[in-house]
Amino acid sequence: GRPGADSGMDRNPRMPAPLAANGRLFHQGMNRLVALDAYNGAILWSLEIPAMQRVNLPRDAGNWCADDTSLYVAIRERCWMIGHSDGGLQRVFDLPEGFSRDMHDWGYVARKDNTLLGSVVKRNTSYTDFWGDYAWYDKTSGAGTEKVCSDALFAYDLPTGQLMWAWHNGLVINTTIAVGRQSVFFVESRNLSLKGAAARRLNDPLLWSDQHLVCLNAQTGEPLWDTPIDTADGIVVLYLACTDNAIVIVSS
Repeated sequence: GRPGADSGMDRNPRMPAPLAANGRLFHQGMNRLVALDAYNGAILWSLEIPAMQRVNLPRDAGNWCADDTSLYVAIRERCWMIGHSDGGLQRVFDLPEGFSRDMHDWGYVARKDNTLLGSVVKRNTSYTDFWGDYAWYDKTSGAGTEKVCSDALFAYDLPTGQLMWAWHNGLVINTTIAVGRQSVFFVESRNLSLKGAAARRLNDPLLWSDQHLVCLNAQTGEPLWDTPIDTADGIVVLYLACTDNAIVIVSS
């Protein structure tokens, strides 16, 4: 059935999964965003957005999220707030001051209560290639298994559009960012050699040598606790998930 392969992409590049919210299903295809009625599959609207592309999600954060009325989509250095009903652009959020729009992109994106959370990645760090066998991203070492890391985390107040806080200490591993009831959790590397280098796609052994598990207050950005950890080297993948009572880290 529609939309089918015409606006879709082969599964092997590991693109972002569809989202469902308030009776609608949202699908990312080949430079295209499609909204469908969740009950009968009718296409409600679509947008062509060439800069939206992001693949190899096992090594990066997703580039969108949704609430009951809007989508929040990371497009290069901005986050677009798009209405469910008609696909209209409701608002645009920029990266915080201090990060060049020519050199950085918006990485992680999440909606929590009245807060929009994001991260700063260096330009051209996110994976976008999807043609050819090398872009299937199913290797267990080498090219394509590097983890995307962010230079900063930040939060905006949605009603006012004001920056609430920004955290920049180590290199945040995007696949480990998780938001709980009142907190934001992540693993970051504080290795000075890696932080000073230009690369932000990393599988360097140093990435696993100076790891910290960090918990921030989601409203203020204040650190609630910070502890050194030593996981198995996440050469294939490194994930973090949280519940109200526990944190789970998977390192392979």
